Amino acid sequence: MKLPLPQSFNLNWYQGVHLTERIADLHASRLNTDTIARGRAAKRLRVWKSQQPFDQGGYFARRLAMDQITEDEMLQLLGQASAYQGEQTKLLPWARDLEDAFTQAHPQVRACFPGLWDGEEDAGFLIALRPIVDQALNRLHTGAQKLVQSRDVSPFDADLVPAIFFPHLRRRLLAMLNRTMVLELNVARLEGHLDGETSEERFHSFLQRLQDREATLKILREYPVLARQIMVRIDQWLTYSLEFLGHLCADWDKIRSEFFPDCHPGLLVEVQGNAGDNHRNGRSVLIGRFSGGPKLVYKPRSLTLDIHFQELLQWINERGSHASFRTPGLLDCQDHGWAEFIAATSCKSEEEVQLFYERQGGYLALLYALEASDFHMENVIAAGEHPVLIDLEALFHPRMGEGLPDSAHERTARALNYSVLRVGLLPRRIFGDGESNGIDVSGLGGASGQLTPNAVLSLEASGTDEMRFTRRRLPMLDQANRPSLRGAEIDTQDYGNAIIAGFVAIYDVLLQYRDDLLSPDGPIARFSSDRVRVLLRPTEVYGLLLWESLHPDVLRDALERDRLFDHLWMAVQDSPYLERVIMAERHDLLVGDVPIFTSLPSTRTVWSSTDQKYDEFFAQSGLEMVAQRLRQMDSADMDRQIWFIRASLTSLSLAEAASVKTRRVMTAPTSEVSQESLIAHATRVGDRLKELALESKESVSWVGIGLENERSWSILPLGPKLYDGLPG
Repeated sequence: MKLPLPQSFNLNWYQGVHLTERIADLHASRLNTDTIARGRAAKRLRVWKSQQPFDQGGYFARRLAMDQITEDEMLQLLGQASAYQGEQTKLLPWARDLEDAFTQAHPQVRACFPGLWDGEEDAGFLIALRPIVDQALNRLHTGAQKLVQSRDVSPFDADLVPAIFFPHLRRRLLAMLNRTMVLELNVARLEGHLDGETSEERFHSFLQRLQDREATLKILREYPVLARQIMVRIDQWLTYSLEFLGHLCADWDKIRSEFFPDCHPGLLVEVQGNAGDNHRNGRSVLIGRFSGGPKLVYKPRSLTLDIHFQELLQWINERGSHASFRTPGLLDCQDHGWAEFIAATSCKSEEEVQLFYERQGGYLALLYALEASDFHMENVIAAGEHPVLIDLEALFHPRMGEGLPDSAHERTARALNYSVLRVGLLPRRIFGDGESNGIDVSGLGGASGQLTPNAVLSLEASGTDEMRFTRRRLPMLDQANRPSLRGAEIDTQDYGNAIIAGFVAIYDVLLQYRDDLLSPDGPIARFSSDRVRVLLRPTEVYGLLLWESLHPDVLRDALERDRLFDHLWMAVQDSPYLERVIMAERHDLLVGDVPIFTSLPSTRTVWSSTDQKYDEFFAQSGLEMVAQRLRQMDSADMDRQIWFIRASLTSLSLAEAASVKTRRVMTAPTSEVSQESLIAHATRVGDRLKELALESKESVSWVGIGLENERSWSILPLGPKLYDGLPG
């Protein structure tokens, strides 16, 4: 049954087209530029140019040059309110598909989703998208049926597939919808469009309004950027779900042999899709659960890096007298792979807790040697006495911003930035201020009960017509990185000696077998062609931009979302190398992805998610840095890194103590102290300070524990020019 096409089809979808697309259409003379609101355009341009760092000389001109556009052409686009010349639907396939879903009757899929659409409250605001969701679910079901029909034995039931994958889509779409729908709910309430005597009844009335297709289309036309992002997200979900199922079918015999040789796992019954960030058109780590109980991890990338790391662990296990490392099962399939699911389990004895922390110390030494980064609390699983690293992408991590002046302070900063602290395992407070001690998200720390460092949006009065967002600090999700003893929490600070013992044991192995490690056929050389991740910015920056890009104010016109993403330029002032990759970052953000960059340990090249190459991005390749690190490792370096370990644990305890006000009472010594004894002690202190000093021709500096603010202790560069008083 074909419903009539609304006459307003072409009116507002153009506002969902982002800047680079409009520039291409302008240069191709596809746009109607007869009517330009120049006053409005000039105002919008002033706002854009006042944004940091565009308010300083040269940056805005470079930004325009990056997109090959003049300021006059930018004015034309900012003042344009009309659409394309000719038929718009040919140029906006996403708008055509959306209108088609809302204006044609599509078969429903109720049988596959018991309870999904039974009540408006169960679906929430998602009820507004039922036409396009039903269409996508039907396509997923059809694709799953084709896969089943192509095999004698299938690892899933095609009729259950839509229900298995829908929760992932539901969560993503609601995150996109909520802020705009809450705004529209409050507008409808204030304008008196909702029926009902109670707040709950009026909310139910709003959900009923959303089931009117024309009413929902009206909202989507007001927020065409949101409409487009919804279509992008659904398409990504559909494509990736079928890709996962296809790989599961193709690899099933190998999966059974590698992971379930002694049992039948059953059929796929659940897929968890919140196990990591989205990259490369919505792809992320997935965790599948089967009817027999076992789980399996799917990664949308090659696992050669993981395999070579496990080979290195096995190589180390065969040397020395340290506690051995666990090597979970892996199956690499070139462009994707499967990994054993590691469940967090409690230690059974104090001895197991000691072994856990010794192994963490050993990992710390190994990851330090491999120039690793990003091993925070989400990337470690405490499986009894075994810590297991579950994300190895940031090995051989290159150094950015090299070539700074060789002052004592810069030497100190480099000693700090490229110490064992860089790995991310050691406790370290971040985001502290006068009101908060900050948070610790390290692989060894990350205690439960921490609050988010900043106030985040939270829904209040849900299920009523007074539903709203407020900002407050919320408890962070507990992670599985910390060991427990028969279910009781463990204090990391009590196991500093175990961490150091494990660190020394593996450090000694690396020193003893350094030549073997670095030989052309040794375990380090095997990593040379593995893809490693390059973290050019903190992932939190991308996450914040993506979250703010869902604010209704930037969903009416894609140019406002483009301007929001231009905040990427702010970091260019301090990190000029970032200017080269902004276009790639923007490309990923525009489709809702966290930007990702990769490299090979054997090169100085960086690749974007679309394989755009950036040659000679680093001063040294990852392999060169690791070889240099291993050759520089000695007893003096070991002592310095042990100091960092102890300082890290000390700064954490100081931060906790700072939250408790105590009064110290000084008492007189009970025995006399000779002048010679005082001089001897002072001399030892002076010798130690000289040993730890980092000097240049002009100055001297140290790394020490200092107050970053009124409450937060941290490991900092210290020196006479920093006026912290501690060197004295």
